[in-house]
Amino acid sequence: SRKEAEKISMSLLRKKLAGCCNVFPVASAYLWKGKIEKAKEHSIIIKTSGKNFSAVEREIKRLNSYKIPCIEGWDVAHA
Repeated sequence: SRKEAEKISMSLLRKKLAGCCNVFPVASAYLWKGKIEKAKEHSIIIKTSGKNFSAVEREIKRLNSYKIPCIEGWDVAHA
C-alpha cells in the first residue's frame, strides 16, 4: 500500500540509510501458489550506497507486510 511504502521510506530516511525514496503506484501480475494474480501496489526506488544495502534490506523486511518482498539492487556506473 502507499501508506506502507511511505512508512518504509520515512524509516530509511530517518535512519540515514537512504538519501532519497520515490514511491509510485504500479499494476502487478505475478505467479503465486501456481496461479496468476493481479494487484495494484506501490513500489519504492530507494537511492542509497552499496554499503547500506544489507541494512536497507533488513529494514524493508522488518516493516513490509509481504511474505516475500521484491528487493533488488543495481550497481550504478554514473550518477
